[in-house]
Amino acid sequence: VGLPDSLLSLVDILTPNEVEAAALVGRKVESVDEAIVAGGVLAQRGAREVIVKLGERGGVCVSPEGHWTYPTPRVEAIDSTAAGDCFAGALAVALSEGMTTRQAADFAARAAALSVTRMGAQPSLPRREELEAWQTPE
Repeated sequence: VGLPDSLLSLVDILTPNEVEAAALVGRKVESVDEAIVAGGVLAQRGAREVIVKLGERGGVCVSPEGHWTYPTPRVEAIDSTAAGDCFAGALAVALSEGMTTRQAADFAARAAALSVTRMGAQPSLPRREELEAWQTPE
């Protein structure tokens, strides 16, 4: 499954999970180092920023400024349905409110982590107030 470079050059932020990233670059993406490489390949092909989501292992962002990782809060996952959608929605909200990509990725990872602690798709999506009040487990 490829994505033409002509389309990648139109992408501001690409947010594949590790399976999607592997399909896009044609190599396995199972570690942070492999996610950094995959993000770099996608950035070289035209995406401005790439956030490779690694589930409970956090994720990696590759941008023109370099790359960095973000953590995912440790939770007891019940159902991961819609976690990626939750991440994307929370990322978009955070960026539209003026957060940096780093801040937005942290915010989105928290939202997605909270969402997997419940069953279902829409019912699992946290409300803003709930996310802000949530104390992540240590």
